[in-house]
Amino acid sequence: MVIIMNNLTQWIESQSLRHLEKITQLSDTIWSLKEVKFETQESAKLMANTLEEQGFSIEFGVAGLQSAFVASYGEFGPTVGFLAEYDALEGVGHACGHNLLGSGSTLAAILCKEYQQETHKPFQIKLFGCPAEESGYGKSIMAAAGVFDDVDIMLTWHPNNFTQIWADETLAVRQAEFEFKGIASHAAGAPELGRSALDACELMNVGVNYLREHVLPSVRMHYAYLDAGGPSANVVQETAKLYYFIRDETLAGVNEVLERVEKIAQGAALMTETTLDIHYDGLCKSYHANQELSKLLHESLVALGPIDYGDQSSDYDSKILEPIFEQKGMVSTDVGDVSWITPTAQAFIACEPIKYPMHSIQWTENGTTKIAHLGIKKAGEALALTAIKVMNDSSLLESIQASFKGE
Repeated sequence: MVIIMNNLTQWIESQSLRHLEKITQLSDTIWSLKEVKFETQESAKLMANTLEEQGFSIEFGVAGLQSAFVASYGEFGPTVGFLAEYDALEGVGHACGHNLLGSGSTLAAILCKEYQQETHKPFQIKLFGCPAEESGYGKSIMAAAGVFDDVDIMLTWHPNNFTQIWADETLAVRQAEFEFKGIASHAAGAPELGRSALDACELMNVGVNYLREHVLPSVRMHYAYLDAGGPSANVVQETAKLYYFIRDETLAGVNEVLERVEKIAQGAALMTETTLDIHYDGLCKSYHANQELSKLLHESLVALGPIDYGDQSSDYDSKILEPIFEQKGMVSTDVGDVSWITPTAQAFIACEPIKYPMHSIQWTENGTTKIAHLGIKKAGEALALTAIKVMNDSSLLESIQASFKGE
């Protein structure tokens, strides 16, 4: 116990090396599966099996989600939680590095378990396997079902091309599908008999583009065609479907804009004499980092130091940036829903090449490299070091929780 506490950083680094090969194999296999949204059953099973082999108990199907799980260890004391993800993006695979994210959180949970075994310190460890961060927002569904309610602190991370605490206040988001149905007809022989669903989509998009001038600067609206009616130009398209993401600083703001978008869609349906069905497909709240816990996670990153990039140092950024709180970010994450329930902190780790953004094919190609694997190691160590410090200091935990409650 004394040796471990006096050399906690070194102990964590040495322990993580023991598990690194198995954890990186887990990450690489999830990368190859590239499962998307809620269809992540195999990825979830692989991660859960890895934790079960380490003595964790596993509960699958939480919040009614087939590919969501909770891995638990320990029976007494406060609870530290780790968020794990494993969903890819359609078409480009793991272009956001969630194979790395989930594996790094798994490593952190295992390190905390081994620390507890050596020290007999009474605390509980929970890893939450969360599907559909990219689209569908599994954590928001899990949060609404109370899955995170008994956690005292929550930690996670995300691959990036710089290292810094993720302290930005992100945007809330809601997604909706707008499905138009018309009447098919020969586009030349009997165009007057047709009612084009594709025209309705086009008119809706034009209307939304005019709306962009009359919303707050914080609003983001973007879309994709799920159904463009078919490949033949000689047919009046009977069906067509749009997929919209609406973002703003709060869900209330999102809903106000979405009401206006819905009116535009209804107007497009009236103009084309088509019918309209709207299907909602997920939402999440804005993210608010707990400052005390985030600062502690930053201290852990500094104590561990940057990744050694070796002869690839020109392609990666070794700086550890200071956290910046209360600035606005333009992306969304369902970690936001968790951050309103329990004190939450997350870190970016620089294990992606500096020249390329998230969701690029270059990030996908980087996902099984040595540097990506070192990112898993660094993240797991930083999360574990932070968790152990809090679990060892009841006054620190009380202070974090008081700051979360605004006391």
